[in-house]
Amino acid sequence: LNGETTTRIIKGNEREHFELQGSYLRVVGELDRERVSKYNLTLQATDKGQPARSSTNSLIVIVNDVNDHSPQFEFVTYHTELSELAPLGSFVAGITATDNDTGLNAQLTYTILSGNDLEWFSIDQKTGLVTTIKKLDRETTSRVILKIEAKDGNLQQSRRSYTNITIEIWDENDEAPVFTSNTYSVTFTEGTRSGTEVTTVSATD
Repeated sequence: LNGETTTRIIKGNEREHFELQGSYLRVVGELDRERVSKYNLTLQATDKGQPARSSTNSLIVIVNDVNDHSPQFEFVTYHTELSELAPLGSFVAGITATDNDTGLNAQLTYTILSGNDLEWFSIDQKTGLVTTIKKLDRETTSRVILKIEAKDGNLQQSRRSYTNITIEIWDENDEAPVFTSNTYSVTFTEGTRSGTEVTTVSATD
């Protein structure tokens, strides 16, 4: 009897996620690394002698991360305004997302998927910072809607999320008036009465 022992978990299993079946430790509850990433179980082995003797030991259980969370953007959609005279490299917006996973599963990459046909904007793949890379022209378009993707770093099965940023382009007084004709020539006779209409000139802006 002195050589027969029973083992039980005496500490660290308050959530009842584990169970000892003989000498085997089994998972009996749902593990969630985002809630508990490590368990420190205290095991006690007791023999059947008289008097009984016991000893304790620790068992550390590390819960590995699985890619079970998608990136979450700070806002559902983004909106900003920008002057058409904004210099190259001007700040447009900071697009940020978070991922509750860890390691590569939480490393995000940002990409402009659509809406950048004029190639006016770029996004930093690591930080999500959107800037101008070309001169803007409100006369070409007054609004740009970019679709942004955030993708995690899992190489086998990445998770992705999407958002839109609407950029309104302000109009600036960057165009001088233009006459409809390069030169005007008028002929009239002397003695023409005051108030007589001579010709019509026009300009556009």
